[in-house]
Amino acid sequence: MNQRAFDRALLMAVAAAILALLIYGVASLWVAAGAEPPAAIDPLGGAATDQAASAVVLRS
Repeated sequence: MNQRAFDRALLMAVAAAILALLIYGVASLWVAAGAEPPAAIDPLGGAATDQAASAVVLRS
């Protein structure tokens, strides 16, 4: 691998890391503001919470 290819790969890795931190920061602020996270962040779509709530209701 020559120096130019290495520099380009390093630049892409740094750009990906910055983008990941930006997305994480926005999601953290979103959740801290009390909003529900979008479905992409909650892959179960709240299904686990719904099942737990149903179990409590059924036991009552």
